[in-house]
Amino acid sequence: MENYSLLMGAAALMKMAVVSMEEPWALPRPGGVPEQRLLSPRSWLHDGGGSGTFLVPWLIPLGFLGNDVWAVAVLTQDMVFAATEGVPAEIQAVLERYKPVFAESSELPPHREYDHAIALQPNAVPVNARPYRYSPLHKDEIERQIRNMLKSGIIVPSMSPFASPVLLVLKKDGEWRFCIDYRRLNELTIKNTFPMPVIDELLDELVGAKYFSKLDLPSGYHQIRMKPEDEAKTAFKTHQGHYQFRVMPFGLSNAPATFQCVMNSILSPCLRKFVLVFMDDILIYSPTLVDHAKHLATVFQILQDNEFYVKPSKCSFAQSELEYLGHIVSAQGVATDPKKTQAMQDWPQPTNVTELRGFLGLTGYYRKFVKGYGILARPLTNLLKHKAKFDWTPEVDTAFRHLKEAMITTPVLALPDFQKQFVVETDACDSGVGAVLMQEGHPIAFLSKPLSVQHKSLSIYEKEFLALIMAVERWRPYLQRGEFVIKTDHHSLTYLDEQTLQSPMQRKAMARMMGLQFKISYKKGAENYAADALSRVGQVFKLHAISEVRPIWFQEVINSYVTDPVAQEKLQQLALHSPDEQGYELQQGLIKVHGKIWAVLGLAHVLILTRARGSYTPDARGLRLALDLRLAPPRTGVSDGPVEENGAEEEVAAARSWLARRAAAAWWAGLKLAFISFNHEVSFSL
Repeated sequence: MENYSLLMGAAALMKMAVVSMEEPWALPRPGGVPEQRLLSPRSWLHDGGGSGTFLVPWLIPLGFLGNDVWAVAVLTQDMVFAATEGVPAEIQAVLERYKPVFAESSELPPHREYDHAIALQPNAVPVNARPYRYSPLHKDEIERQIRNMLKSGIIVPSMSPFASPVLLVLKKDGEWRFCIDYRRLNELTIKNTFPMPVIDELLDELVGAKYFSKLDLPSGYHQIRMKPEDEAKTAFKTHQGHYQFRVMPFGLSNAPATFQCVMNSILSPCLRKFVLVFMDDILIYSPTLVDHAKHLATVFQILQDNEFYVKPSKCSFAQSELEYLGHIVSAQGVATDPKKTQAMQDWPQPTNVTELRGFLGLTGYYRKFVKGYGILARPLTNLLKHKAKFDWTPEVDTAFRHLKEAMITTPVLALPDFQKQFVVETDACDSGVGAVLMQEGHPIAFLSKPLSVQHKSLSIYEKEFLALIMAVERWRPYLQRGEFVIKTDHHSLTYLDEQTLQSPMQRKAMARMMGLQFKISYKKGAENYAADALSRVGQVFKLHAISEVRPIWFQEVINSYVTDPVAQEKLQQLALHSPDEQGYELQQGLIKVHGKIWAVLGLAHVLILTRARGSYTPDARGLRLALDLRLAPPRTGVSDGPVEENGAEEEVAAARSWLARRAAAAWWAGLKLAFISFNHEVSFSL
């Protein structure tokens, strides 16, 4: 391990604040002198020396399940245009000439012709919503981001009558996304009718092009100013203050139209000649490399004159083929992105009747679009007959392959028509999530993903959320153009737009949906064949070498409910409605609150004290403890079995340390009393 700079613990611990990526880590510098530095996974870190050198942390997983270990290799790299290796010299020269376009602006963007306005319906009353409740850890993060935004000038203190709550969502790179829940404000906003581009018409312009570049504007919305008279409507409230935006925030219903309008305005001399623009995705296309260098220079000059900036790590330059808006563009033309059909292409060969029924359930859902479906599928359907032997013959295999091929070709897999409404059907099961993008019953794209061990422990409600998030992320280019419909067989999801966002999964889903126009409708599970079948694909071919075990003390927690009247009352309530408005839910016999196991306090004491070698009889105080029992106790110093090597004092110290980490990681009702009681009783037992 000498090639790595440090080892880190599980990502789950980081999320629960046991390991914080916001605290400085000592990283070696080239001269061998350690330096304290904030370390964020998969992100670029500037060395602060003004040399343009960045630290690049590469995370390499060395474990799995709940005990991930990560090796972090910290390399130094010149990040002027690190993402442009292999780019022709003519293009490199253009990039070097327009370095200011790739800089991070420290100033507010200028006012332009199309600043964002918020027109409200007649007699609209200002929105004033209470802030969401957050843990101390999350409050610290909100305060940190508020300080940064105040310093940069994109927000200012507010006295506005408007107030929307803050959404804090954990991103894939371990950092927090700061969003505002503008649902109520959007309900009062008059929708903008600015026409969004039709993607298939845009792509018709690429005939004859051989070189392609794609530009991405970082925090694109924040590069557009709010109209001064409308800044007050963007106001949001936190636990420590009231603020409003001076730039266009993410989540406003008309923000996409404003952004498209601005891009069309400044790039109008180039549009349909050598530039396509869809939101913050700018595509430059040219027939020759010489022309491409000129076209790039023209676009960079326009962006520089209008003070727009691009992010080099998310750009592609002078490529012969690249992905754009869900399509693959190249000199050969425009092709469908393979991701749209990957779920169907990868469908494994069924090994029993149940798996075959799942496949035929999906294909049968679209049988009216498959010419001669009954004849094509007959060898497969014969295997479903009563007492038929499940024998996978060459004839059956041919039918299976032909049916898969039929599902991913026209007329079954339709081309999107952007004048019609899109429909997203989602579903989730114990082993995976699935979704279908459709128009008027025609499938346009399929999505299927098996669940990781971590996601398998989610409630079915949270899994349905996960399916929704994945579908929206995958098909955003199709969905952000107008209103679309989400169909789900989970009834409570139909009220997503009205619910108070309590769980992290709810907040994550709504953050992804911000700015999109959608409505959710309920579809009975018996009718949701396609998405249901796709959600179960993973269980057909995934071999789990390591089983997910259920600790024995889970059953102890469940048993403790039997003699506890408060727990019995809560169980009766959750049997009728789970999760409830307070965040309680019933999951595999366990009561959970905000994802954490809910136990009788006396039992929680026993679980801790058995690790301290003390004898203890729990009292009957009836206090409740919400303890995150998903975090395993340390492998050394504290164990579930008899301790022979360590002394009692060492065990007590280890148990106290373990309890302290739980307190930092979980919500704990009666925390102070529990600490006092624990310390007193353990000392007494010794």
